[in-house]
Amino acid sequence: MQHRMHTERWSHRSPRRSAPAMRRGAFTLIELLVVIAVIALLIAILLPALGAAREAGRATTCSSSLHQIDLLMAAYAQDNREVYPPHRSAAADATDADWWWGTLLYQTPLETKQDRTDAAPALLASTYALFHCPSIRDGREVNGYSWTWRFDAHRVGYGYNAFFFGFSPYGAPEAQGAYNGWGTTGGRRLVTTRSLSEAAVAIPSNTILLADSNPRPDGLWSMSMWFPSIIAAAEGVDTRHGGARATTGRGNVVFADGHAGRLRRSEVNDPVRFRKSWDPRWPSQAPPWW
Repeated sequence: MQHRMHTERWSHRSPRRSAPAMRRGAFTLIELLVVIAVIALLIAILLPALGAAREAGRATTCSSSLHQIDLLMAAYAQDNREVYPPHRSAAADATDADWWWGTLLYQTPLETKQDRTDAAPALLASTYALFHCPSIRDGREVNGYSWTWRFDAHRVGYGYNAFFFGFSPYGAPEAQGAYNGWGTTGGRRLVTTRSLSEAAVAIPSNTILLADSNPRPDGLWSMSMWFPSIIAAAEGVDTRHGGARATTGRGNVVFADGHAGRLRRSEVNDPVRFRKSWDPRWPSQAPPWW
């Protein structure tokens, strides 16, 4: 009898002892709100850092691609009497610029314009991934132009120092400044050469060969960095990595000796202050008036 009473007392007591334990294990509304606030704060702190890390990765991928393109250009020069490639064909124009320096360096099954027109977007993206900087996303507006990447002369996004290294198909008269479209600095003639050999580069470690680029405001010629208009027509190095283009952003650059760098706009896109970084004959063959 005593044992049964003891058991009953224990059975009645057990639920009352477990209820407070259950209440202690639950979150109150205030505690839940505090947890949510802490999570939101952590997200706000970490998201910029994650975004910066992703952009740093894209910039590194972009730099690596430019370096590989530089190797292709070196191979082209080796096969062509150590002369750099022309920047485009004589027939290329604003509506049909299919033949340009990239098509000379990079041979793929999709060699013709019709091949690329008929190819699926996924195939194009994989075939020409080397020429697609991952920081260039469809519809991104630059200098008032909504830009969608393509493997062509206008929207490729990697530029060649074409005015000095690959001036052809323009001829000798234009190279010597007779064509007034290249006149700069108070109307004085800006002189280049129709074609350039590797041996003619005075200081390869200081001369830009390839870099990040973007189309002009009219949407044309992203494959060319044209020295006389690197400011006026935004045809210089595109500083799209790591910040605002005009101030903190940087552009990947590959020099004629093959080493890479990353420069701000204020460190590269001025035809007077930084001519030594663009002109491969500087200073040995610089015109006396400069």
